[in-house]
Amino acid sequence: MEIIRRTIIICASLSLLGMAAAGATEPPSSADIHAILKNSAEYCRRLGAATFRFICQETVKETVRDQKGKKTSKSYLYDYQITGEKGKALETRTLMKVDGRSVPRRKNARLETGFYSHVSVYAPVLLLGQENQGGYHYRVVKSDRLGGRKAWVLEVEPLAEHGVILHGRVWVDQRDFSVLCIEVNPAAMGGHEKQQENARKMGAELQMSDTHWYGFSRNGLRFPSRTEFREEYRFADYPPGTRLDLRDPTFIAPVRGWTWKRSETSFTYGQYQFFQVQVEYQAYPLRK
Repeated sequence: MEIIRRTIIICASLSLLGMAAAGATEPPSSADIHAILKNSAEYCRRLGAATFRFICQETVKETVRDQKGKKTSKSYLYDYQITGEKGKALETRTLMKVDGRSVPRRKNARLETGFYSHVSVYAPVLLLGQENQGGYHYRVVKSDRLGGRKAWVLEVEPLAEHGVILHGRVWVDQRDFSVLCIEVNPAAMGGHEKQQENARKMGAELQMSDTHWYGFSRNGLRFPSRTEFREEYRFADYPPGTRLDLRDPTFIAPVRGWTWKRSETSFTYGQYQFFQVQVEYQAYPLRK
């Protein structure tokens, strides 16, 4: 099986589609989808227009398993700095530790993991920003609670004419319309088609997930607290004893419906130090 480097591109330039009108249907609840989108767009405007600079510690952990269960784990600790202004961002990393051991500080360090994201702080703008809403269909799936806060869960689907762009589910805070969490649809992940092809060659079903949590708040804006990627292959139709991988003719399926949990990658952010956060605010009433 060919292993490739997968990327979730959260672009630093926020004008993805350059359209204004929101495609929406009435939700199965009393929530007003139009007011939710209007207030979410205002939150995204403030996020996109904000000037901020912060440093935090980024802990990266990755575990990869072969088909026989042999596990390889690595961890990295970085000083992570991001500067954002008018929808553009610059991020830099300084490597400090590998597998818990201090190493000579390496500036402008490159991530060594198979999965990684770029400037996920701006992902809410790509999905809910006024300039991008015209490229999506929105619906309220349910009301939920996340981290003690009530949220609407929005399904965000790209309109057919715009092809495969960033999409998925978004948890929008019912009080201030900030984004609490994003679950990216696997089809929007870089390298997904290649991974699907690899899965088909093995006769497996590819199961991937990409989740971003925004647990830190400053001046009404939310910043990333954790990102997780998971990659699994489910062999649903093979009875025990079936040989699965042509590269290893000795490997056989241990049980029917066996799932190969190939990798998990996490990015955890902490010890934020903010040097500047300047925002503007305007709110719209939520109609019932």
